[in-house]
Amino acid sequence: MTDTNFTTSTKLSAGFGGDIGFQRPYTAVVDLSKGIAWPQWCVGGMTNIAYNCGDSQ
Repeated sequence: MTDTNFTTSTKLSAGFGGDIGFQRPYTAVVDLSKGIAWPQWCVGGMTNIAYNCGDSQ
């Protein structure tokens, strides 16, 4: 990931996951407490990727 991609993703984070259905909503978009190299996305959220893939078809 380039610096530009990271900057863009953090600026647009309010809309992150807009098309992904979450069974349990996330409480934070990204957690960088372990360092920038180990981001945790959609903290606290739960989704079913098979449902989301099938739902979009």
